[in-house]
Amino acid sequence: MKYLSGFLLACSLYAAIGDNAPNVPTTWVASHPRLGAPSNADLVAIWNGGTLPGRYTNGWGNCTAGDSLCSNASTVMPYFRYLMAAVMAYQTQHTGGCNAAPCTTWLASLDYMAALGPLWGPLYFKDDAATGDGAGHITLTTGRLSFLTGCGGSCAGVGFAYLGWRYNIDTVQDATHATLKRNVVGDNPNSIYPNGTGLKIRLMSNFNAPNVTVSVFALMYDWFYSRWVSQGIANDMATAWTTGVPRW
Repeated sequence: MKYLSGFLLACSLYAAIGDNAPNVPTTWVASHPRLGAPSNADLVAIWNGGTLPGRYTNGWGNCTAGDSLCSNASTVMPYFRYLMAAVMAYQTQHTGGCNAAPCTTWLASLDYMAALGPLWGPLYFKDDAATGDGAGHITLTTGRLSFLTGCGGSCAGVGFAYLGWRYNIDTVQDATHATLKRNVVGDNPNSIYPNGTGLKIRLMSNFNAPNVTVSVFALMYDWFYSRWVSQGIANDMATAWTTGVPRW
């Protein structure tokens, strides 16, 4: 009886402590710090009178719009930041802005990467007007695309990206109809299936370091928001960020 009384007393004290947990210290960081964009002084230094330091122009110099292999370099975050900083330096310091090569080539590459969404990889094809029924069934609406031939052959087993979620094509019914399965490696197994019309989907041979690509995707949103507002890409970014990405 004595031991039972002691056990019950200990439990009551433990509960009391849990019920009256101390407040979070005011000195703790309450929000995640953000890596701010370069200041004008930074951009002047980067511009360097029109001769940008090599690290801002190397590594991505051959990355052109539409080259799906560009996304492989996304695993090297510093070089991607250098690319963005180089474009910003051109836009702000060069007479006429980013209106000639190599800046226009780099900017086209950024546009291309942004359009892939927060999951990057070598791209087979994309459809910006697909249809999903919320149960994993996808229909292509772009006549030139095919689940039977669009992935170097059948798209069965190929990676599928939508709003930051990762899936794989499970089965292909015909050229325009396929069924998805969730890619649960690192993902929430309760991720949503695409639902509705006008869906922006991407089929990729693999996903490149998703944790890294999400980070640089966020930098693109922060640093280049004004560039993409008129194109609607910023809205896509915001939708992906609030609907898909945080859940995995």
